[in-house]
Amino acid sequence: MKWLLVGIRNIELSSFEHNSVTLDCEDADILGDIFCEKTWFDILGSYGTESFDAIMTDGGLMGVRRNETVVAIKNKLLKNTGYIYNYTSVIGEKVNDPLGRGHMFYKISKGDYTVNNHDLAWDAFRIETWGDSLRQKMRLVV
Repeated sequence: MKWLLVGIRNIELSSFEHNSVTLDCEDADILGDIFCEKTWFDILGSYGTESFDAIMTDGGLMGVRRNETVVAIKNKLLKNTGYIYNYTSVIGEKVNDPLGRGHMFYKISKGDYTVNNHDLAWDAFRIETWGDSLRQKMRLVV
């Protein structure tokens, strides 16, 4: 299995058991802004379609914003049986952090990881806290 680890630096990979490529602004296999479309087009050009079994986007990222082009490129990079792992979602199955750091992530199949599916889920999202209202307003797709 080959994973693309987004927002994760090489120094953070102490016991990750999968073949992986890291993307971050420093100490990574691919250096770049993870929210910049050019970075993602470069990755697609270098690795090609259906080249990753999983794409994991780490939590604690600064400047998180929704970018539908990046979502589309991530889908192209994933194998048909692939998954997206991210820390904030309204779709997917809640699972343990693949890096074993004690956090929870959402595991989303390639087929479900679409802007439309996220928007439908955000429309039906039940607001329980002030933070929930902010999340719904931002309608993030990470």
